[in-house]
Amino acid sequence: RHVRGVLLHLPKAQEIKNPVSEVFQWMVAAGVGAAVGVSIIRVPLELLTKQIQAGLTARQAFQRFISQKGTLSILSVCWVAIFLRDIPYAAVQYAMIHSLEQTIDKVYGIGMPLVVAQLLWGAIAGGVAALITTPLDTISARIMTRLQSKM
Repeated sequence: RHVRGVLLHLPKAQEIKNPVSEVFQWMVAAGVGAAVGVSIIRVPLELLTKQIQAGLTARQAFQRFISQKGTLSILSVCWVAIFLRDIPYAAVQYAMIHSLEQTIDKVYGIGMPLVVAQLLWGAIAGGVAALITTPLDTISARIMTRLQSKM
């Protein structure tokens, strides 16, 4: 179902040298787009979460967040840190799910319900993406907790 939607926006079949590569590129682009859209909400919430994990109460973290000077600059630094983590995560996850969806004929062949197969695909793709991006998550957490001490 995803492949059909993506292929509608691709050039004519004669112009595509490697359709699998084209679709893979579209899946990576979709992951990047999703990461950008979600970051608008995720960055402020994650900054608050890191402050709470560093020992503040939720109320203290929120008050500090809205009342301190330089909140916009701190948000921009945190946005870059989270963005550098989320883009690779989303790109890997989307591309892996797409690759795993190519096994749909085998899933029907062994009698596995589609819902179970989709759960497995999501778990595998999310696990691999998390494994690859964990160092980036650690870096972004350190940046945010250091910024928290400056607030």
